[in-house]
Amino acid sequence: MEVELIEIEPHVKEIVVNNKSIGEFIRDVDGYFYYWPNPSLKGSWNANALRIISDKLNELNTELDNQIIKYESNK
Repeated sequence: MEVELIEIEPHVKEIVVNNKSIGEFIRDVDGYFYYWPNPSLKGSWNANALRIISDKLNELNTELDNQIIKYESNK
């Protein structure tokens, strides 16, 4: 599967799988990105599709996780 993240705004990234927009990652007030599915999509999601979404979301949130870990270790 071909997966692409397209930055719409600094805090909004569109996730495109096989040239089809499946939703957006939007940064919330806590600093983390969350997945918002494309409301026009219908049907179910298999484990592979959910894993792709999860992996990309984890990639986006890793930097903040590392900053929090670093901050907590310096207390």
